[in-house]
Amino acid sequence: MNSFFVALFLLSLPQVHGYRYLFQVINFAYSHMSFGGRLADLLVENGHEVDFVIRRYNTFVSGAAAKKANVSVHTLANVEELNQLTMRVPMYHDVFTQSGDAFTWEGLNVMDELMTKGCDATLEDKGYMNLLRSKNTTPPSSSMSIHADCSWLMSWELTRLCTSRCMVSLFRAEMISAYPRLQDLCLSTTKYLPQAI
Repeated sequence: MNSFFVALFLLSLPQVHGYRYLFQVINFAYSHMSFGGRLADLLVENGHEVDFVIRRYNTFVSGAAAKKANVSVHTLANVEELNQLTMRVPMYHDVFTQSGDAFTWEGLNVMDELMTKGCDATLEDKGYMNLLRSKNTTPPSSSMSIHADCSWLMSWELTRLCTSRCMVSLFRAEMISAYPRLQDLCLSTTKYLPQAI
């Protein structure tokens, strides 16, 4: 990952030790998980406490991702359905070929359906939600999704804080530079995220 984006991310965080963060990442790819894990571990090294939640969408991508943060892996009850839905997203077939049709409205609609179903499955798993709450005796100061998707709904459910901070994916920021026509769409999604007071 570009070190510029990592530096930008760290500058956006409060420069005070002792904060507690809730990180979320979906296991679409090893690179996404390892990037999120590195960021989580970096915060731990700087005196913060991080709960790193991996929402398992794909059965073929695994790994703890973070070595120092508190890692929790949640396998969704409908993971096989989500696997099949993932295969319908054009991005996963031709994003590296730059064929021009990686990001179509059809593909983005499927992605939206995929994210929403995954988030709903997490929220509906009361046992898992109670487990996360029991670990968070101190409410998180901030909640961040490594991917800008419906994960922020889970953050809101867990923290109930108006001060929840949800960050647009740094990985996605790199994708914007490769696919400029995505910029307006990506930026428009931020209006749905809870804003810090």
